[in-house]
Amino acid sequence: MEISTDLMNLACIILALLPHAAVCGTARPPAVRSVHLDWQKVQYSVPASHSRESNRTILTDLSGQASPGSVLAIMGPSGSGKSTLLDILAGQLPKTDGASLTGSVTYNSESVNDLASRYRKPNSPPPPLAYVRQSDLLFPQLTARETLGTAACLRLNQTVPKRVKMGVAENILRKLGLFKSGDVLVGDEKQRGLSGGEKKRLNLGVELVSKPSVIFADEPTSGLDSFQAEQVFDTLKRLAREGHTVVCSIHQPRSSTFNKFDDVLLLCDGHEIYRGPAKDIVRYFESLGMGLKLPANFNVAEWVIDLASVDYSSEAAQRESTERVQQLVRAWQDRRPRTHARRVPRAGAVGTAMPPALADGLRIRLLMRKWMDQFALLFRRAWRSVVRDKATLIARLSSTISSALVEGMLFYRLGVSQQNIQDRLGLLQVASVSIAMTSIVKTVAAFAKERLIVLREKVAKSYSVGPYFLSKLVAEIPGSAIFPIIFGAILYPLTGLNPKIGRVLTFLSLLTLEGLASSALGLFLGSFSPSVEFALALAPAVMLIFIVLGGLFINVDSVPFFLRWLDHASLIKITFEGLCVNEFTGLSFLPGRSVRGSVLTGEEQLDRLGFGKSKISKALTSQAMILCVLYGLTYLSLALQNPSFQRIRSPSTEPPQAVKSPLEEVTVDVISGGGGGGAGDEQQDRGTDVPVPAGIE
Repeated sequence: MEISTDLMNLACIILALLPHAAVCGTARPPAVRSVHLDWQKVQYSVPASHSRESNRTILTDLSGQASPGSVLAIMGPSGSGKSTLLDILAGQLPKTDGASLTGSVTYNSESVNDLASRYRKPNSPPPPLAYVRQSDLLFPQLTARETLGTAACLRLNQTVPKRVKMGVAENILRKLGLFKSGDVLVGDEKQRGLSGGEKKRLNLGVELVSKPSVIFADEPTSGLDSFQAEQVFDTLKRLAREGHTVVCSIHQPRSSTFNKFDDVLLLCDGHEIYRGPAKDIVRYFESLGMGLKLPANFNVAEWVIDLASVDYSSEAAQRESTERVQQLVRAWQDRRPRTHARRVPRAGAVGTAMPPALADGLRIRLLMRKWMDQFALLFRRAWRSVVRDKATLIARLSSTISSALVEGMLFYRLGVSQQNIQDRLGLLQVASVSIAMTSIVKTVAAFAKERLIVLREKVAKSYSVGPYFLSKLVAEIPGSAIFPIIFGAILYPLTGLNPKIGRVLTFLSLLTLEGLASSALGLFLGSFSPSVEFALALAPAVMLIFIVLGGLFINVDSVPFFLRWLDHASLIKITFEGLCVNEFTGLSFLPGRSVRGSVLTGEEQLDRLGFGKSKISKALTSQAMILCVLYGLTYLSLALQNPSFQRIRSPSTEPPQAVKSPLEEVTVDVISGGGGGGAGDEQQDRGTDVPVPAGIE
């Protein structure tokens, strides 16, 4: 890791390594660094779904700049490419096979590709940008203050004292207007908490703790009422005035919100039709000579969005609106300001490296301390999420107790007749299935949702996977273990199973390990599930296979040889086998009138099941091995999930491809049938009469 030679930072490092050193109280988080964002000739196309030979153009020849102290709003109708452009500018456009992304995006003259490569290195600081997406990825069982405090402690340099980090969190609470709601839980559908607007601002606050120079916000007002949307943009405006470069996409803001924009980039089907000061947008469109006029008392934002939209209500309306949009695209192409990337000196690393021996020693000790600090913070967060989720705890406890009571009454006081042999087998199988299903369903749903937060924090370099996953396990294990114990403690005495204390403890141990392993399976399935719905559909399907192979419904010799490995992976089969050995060993039964002959001993029944040579120790060992393997697979799944983003290429290095714009697809007939394209020629002849927006260059 790189160690700055700045005297104050070096002093903080040394003091941090001393067991009883005084706190470096003079440390302060860095001020906002000015970053100019430039993009030139950005074009993006993806493979067309209906043809293998042509691509569909999403964005066409977009250029522009965003400067510190200003709010740039990217506007346009749905499907115009707003979010795609925002992803490209942030360097976070998901990679698509066969896609083509050309042009240039620079931060202070440094390519976004170089920026991403530099900050992707191990132990490098987080990149100087924040991306606030539409969905609010927050832990519902934390308060707003705890959320920001944890983010500050994880994202700010470890040499910054904790009290300074907490001060940063408090300042952000005040800045975002969340101070009065600081001790309110975030909340979710199960528990009331912060309002929608407060969650949006808190989501923004999490990204602000590391003092990003550039802030991207994708539809920050989606799902909010007008008052909450106004508060969100007031916050963005204040951040811009503090020196941040703010770029946001928005669909249709109210008039008061539109007035807060400094600059506007208006898109239509991936084409630019305006880029300049927000205050000049009406004058520009009214001066085009197309008869466009803003109606009195009409929302400017709604008016320009209507201009950029194609009306599909009727064939005539579609042709008319398509021709208008095509004229707007051509008019802007003829008159748009010719921008050039700003020549901003590239900031390089300064200072001298420390002596190798000292640097290695500090690196090892700092990494160890960083790992432990992260574990402590993440464990505190995970534990709070578990114990404060009262709705889930109550529901799970009620389900556990009711299931145990119902099954206990169904199998109440089993005797030793021949009929009771089948009853015992049914009881042990049902117990195995109950624990497995309740454990996996709870875990897979929760972790599939949490995974999205973890991936976001991983991209932000808040922590490494190791301390996160270990803290998650330590916090979850008590809950995963206690419910099987409660279930078994109620069920066992009701059903009259073997009363010896050793048998009781073995019964509880097998169920507990099965519960832990099922929860681990839920973690693994949730770790790669793209959505909660996918995870909830996948988990029962996997468990159904384990139930079929549970040792009671099918003989392993009847299973195709290429699927027999599943028999050794079935948690239900392993648990059922161990429970049978624990219960039937040494048990005697009364003779009966069975055609197959009576089973007089438990050992005979174990032989019939194929468990004659089975041992309880083997079942416990197999469960523990599966548990460890699933934990390892989950860790690898999280560690290997590094989002792959599309790299932008210079147009000169991109092979030529046949591309087709969706706007061109719609307007071919309109243009060819419009009498020789007089509208376009007329606009070109009148070009000098149309004012070009100033102030963006």
